[in-house]
Amino acid sequence: MFCANGIPFNFKSTTNIAEALKFAKVADIPGAMRFILISDGEPDDAKEALKMARIYNNKIDCIYVGPKGGNGREFLERLAAVSGGSFVTAAQAKELAGSVQKLLVA
Repeated sequence: MFCANGIPFNFKSTTNIAEALKFAKVADIPGAMRFILISDGEPDDAKEALKMARIYNNKIDCIYVGPKGGNGREFLERLAAVSGGSFVTAAQAKELAGSVQKLLVA
Protein backbone atom coordinates (compact mmCIF):
# COMPACT_ATOMS: atom_id res chain seq x y z
CA MET A 1 0.00 0.00 0.00
CA PHE A 2 1.30 3.45 -0.90
CA CYS A 3 1.73 5.61 2.22
CA ALA A 4 1.98 9.25 1.17
CA ASN A 5 3.01 10.37 4.66
CA GLY A 6 5.84 7.81 4.72
CA ILE A 7 4.42 5.93 7.71
CA PRO A 8 3.68 2.30 6.84
CA PHE A 9 0.57 0.57 8.11
CA ASN A 10 0.79 -2.67 10.08
CA PHE A 11 -1.82 -5.09 8.75
CA LYS A 12 -0.30 -8.19 10.43
CA SER A 13 -0.35 -10.34 7.28
CA THR A 14 1.92 -11.28 4.40
CA THR A 15 2.97 -8.48 2.08
CA ASN A 16 2.34 -8.28 -1.63
CA ILE A 17 5.86 -6.99 -2.32
CA ALA A 18 5.70 -7.87 -6.03
CA GLU A 19 2.62 -5.69 -6.48
CA ALA A 20 4.24 -2.84 -4.53
CA LEU A 21 7.29 -3.02 -6.80
CA LYS A 22 5.02 -3.06 -9.88
CA PHE A 23 3.23 0.04 -8.54
CA ALA A 24 6.48 1.93 -7.88
CA LYS A 25 8.10 0.91 -11.18
CA VAL A 26 6.65 3.98 -12.95
CA ALA A 27 9.04 6.12 -10.87
CA ASP A 28 12.06 3.94 -11.71
CA ILE A 29 13.83 6.55 -13.83
CA PRO A 30 17.51 5.57 -14.28
CA GLY A 31 19.70 7.37 -11.76
CA ALA A 32 16.92 9.67 -10.58
CA MET A 33 15.23 7.71 -7.79
CA ARG A 34 16.01 5.79 -4.63
CA PHE A 35 13.76 3.00 -3.44
CA ILE A 36 13.58 1.87 0.17
CA LEU A 37 11.50 -1.17 1.06
CA ILE A 38 10.55 -1.46 4.74
CA SER A 39 9.13 -4.88 5.53
CA ASP A 40 9.18 -7.95 7.72
CA GLY A 41 10.20 -9.81 4.56
CA GLU A 42 7.21 -12.14 4.46
CA PRO A 43 6.05 -11.78 0.82
CA ASP A 44 2.98 -13.34 -0.73
CA ASP A 45 5.10 -14.44 -3.70
CA ALA A 46 8.86 -14.32 -3.16
CA LYS A 47 9.67 -15.51 -6.68
CA GLU A 48 7.59 -12.74 -8.31
CA ALA A 49 9.01 -10.07 -5.97
CA LEU A 50 12.58 -11.06 -6.87
CA LYS A 51 11.64 -11.10 -10.56
CA MET A 52 10.35 -7.52 -10.27
CA ALA A 53 13.43 -6.36 -8.34
CA ARG A 54 15.69 -7.66 -11.12
CA ILE A 55 14.12 -5.35 -13.72
CA TYR A 56 14.56 -2.16 -11.70
CA ASN A 57 17.01 0.41 -13.07
CA ASN A 58 17.74 1.73 -9.59
CA LYS A 59 18.80 -0.02 -6.42
CA ILE A 60 16.24 -1.16 -3.87
CA ASP A 61 17.46 -0.76 -0.31
CA CYS A 62 15.70 -2.92 2.28
CA ILE A 63 15.05 -2.33 5.97
CA TYR A 64 14.03 -5.43 7.92
CA VAL A 65 11.48 -4.72 10.67
CA GLY A 66 10.61 -8.31 11.57
CA PRO A 67 11.48 -10.27 14.67
CA LYS A 68 15.09 -11.10 15.49
CA GLY A 69 15.94 -14.34 13.70
CA GLY A 70 12.81 -14.10 11.53
CA ASN A 71 12.57 -15.87 8.17
CA GLY A 72 11.95 -12.64 6.27
CA ARG A 73 15.40 -11.27 6.92
CA GLU A 74 17.04 -13.65 4.43
CA PHE A 75 14.46 -12.79 1.75
CA LEU A 76 15.04 -9.03 2.10
CA GLU A 77 18.81 -9.56 1.99
CA ARG A 78 18.34 -11.42 -1.33
CA LEU A 79 16.00 -8.77 -2.74
CA ALA A 80 18.45 -5.98 -1.91
CA ALA A 81 21.33 -7.98 -3.44
CA VAL A 82 19.39 -8.72 -6.64
CA SER A 83 18.87 -5.00 -7.25
CA GLY A 84 22.32 -3.92 -6.06
CA GLY A 85 20.82 -2.26 -2.99
CA SER A 86 21.78 -2.32 0.68
CA PHE A 87 20.21 -4.23 3.55
CA VAL A 88 19.90 -3.13 7.18
CA THR A 89 17.79 -4.08 10.14
CA ALA A 90 15.47 -1.57 11.80
CA ALA A 91 17.90 -1.27 14.71
CA GLN A 92 20.77 -0.45 12.34
CA ALA A 93 18.58 2.08 10.49
CA LYS A 94 17.64 3.77 13.77
CA GLU A 95 21.31 3.94 14.77
CA LEU A 96 22.23 5.38 11.37
CA ALA A 97 19.43 7.96 11.54
CA GLY A 98 20.68 9.11 14.93
CA SER A 99 24.23 9.48 13.60
CA VAL A 100 23.08 11.42 10.53
CA GLN A 101 20.92 13.71 12.67
CA LYS A 102 23.92 14.53 14.88
CA LEU A 103 25.99 15.38 11.79
CA LEU A 104 23.26 17.66 10.42
CA VAL A 105 23.00 19.76 13.57
CA ALA A 106 26.76 19.95 14.18
